[in-house]
Amino acid sequence: MILYVHLKKGFGIMEKEKDFQGVYSFTTENNHYLTQMDIEGKNILTLGSSCDQAFNSLLLGANEVTIFDINQHVKDFYELKRKLILQLSREKLVEEVINNKKFFFIEEPFSLKQLEQMDLYLRNDENYQKLRQILERKVIKFITGNIFDIKSSIIGDKKYDRVILSNVLQYHPKKEQLNEQDVYKIYNDLSYYLNENAIVQLYYLYGSIYPKGFTKIVNEFDSHDLTFEKIKSDEQDSVILVKKKTFYEVNPK
Repeated sequence: MILYVHLKKGFGIMEKEKDFQGVYSFTTENNHYLTQMDIEGKNILTLGSSCDQAFNSLLLGANEVTIFDINQHVKDFYELKRKLILQLSREKLVEEVINNKKFFFIEEPFSLKQLEQMDLYLRNDENYQKLRQILERKVIKFITGNIFDIKSSIIGDKKYDRVILSNVLQYHPKKEQLNEQDVYKIYNDLSYYLNENAIVQLYYLYGSIYPKGFTKIVNEFDSHDLTFEKIKSDEQDSVILVKKKTFYEVNPK
């Protein structure tokens, strides 16, 4: 099992309850890290919101994609974007989505030029057309649930090969910032739903060079017999891997 941790700038918590019912029109992060996660042929569990992690996972050859989100509006937003992708050009898609009044958008919209640098399926017409063909035959599944109480949210014995949590762990409803034990607990709870050799993009830590919070999380995972590796990212931000020596060491029966 492998765990990704992204490093980004800033830190915050959702201040308004309605933010949990809002969506991002398009991703605000560089989704090119997905190319390092060996998505092809894998079963994916991803957060919803913009739904772009799901679209990009399909583009990269995912076998099956499930969106897991506390926001019940995400499924409707996915259906809208899917419909528009199948009908419109990239330019028209962006225009139609950002001008849609049905959904509450959390962030200011980006231009298509900006989105081409962040979103794999919007990068060029070739990728866009490939995603269209995939969407005509692939169906995305949905689970409504809370990542901070994942054991009560995921029902059944389904396990996943890849998990993409974006920056959701920044938005705990009761805590301004998760400590290292909190992060590990979420990872350990999640591990019950992971196949062996799974990869998890778990958490964003803010700061350009190993902040104190980063070091604490490294030490916490080290104490559970995990090792960290630094790898090169497509972005300026650092990315690290956490490799689990054996699956059951953090998933004891």
